[in-house]
Amino acid sequence: YNKFRMVVLDKIYKKVGFNARPGESTNIPMLRASILAILGVCHLEVIEKSQEAFQNHCDRKREIPLDLLSAVCRTVLRSGGEAELNQCIELYRNSELAEKKVRYLGSLGAVRDDKLIEKVLDFGL
Repeated sequence: YNKFRMVVLDKIYKKVGFNARPGESTNIPMLRASILAILGVCHLEVIEKSQEAFQNHCDRKREIPLDLLSAVCRTVLRSGGEAELNQCIELYRNSELAEKKVRYLGSLGAVRDDKLIEKVLDFGL
């Protein structure tokens, strides 16, 4: 299934890219977010760029655009560990925008390790 994703969606990813481009159609950001969310499971470049964007976001070097926040955080949490989970929880706690809080919370479900799943459940309670 992941191979199918790569074959079909890699061409689209190469066209829309990871970052917004000046003058692009208003539909492209939604398409980009969907493509990144799907490819974040298996596409090495998307995973690496998501990790870099997440770290820059945490370090306050460059904020992740709101339309990509869920896709990037889910990708990072799916491939990361406890440090990334703790960072995402901290971002949630420090965020003043409800829209960001929702996206951070929704991303927590991407963790795969049993210990981290338990931590997410404890956090939710």
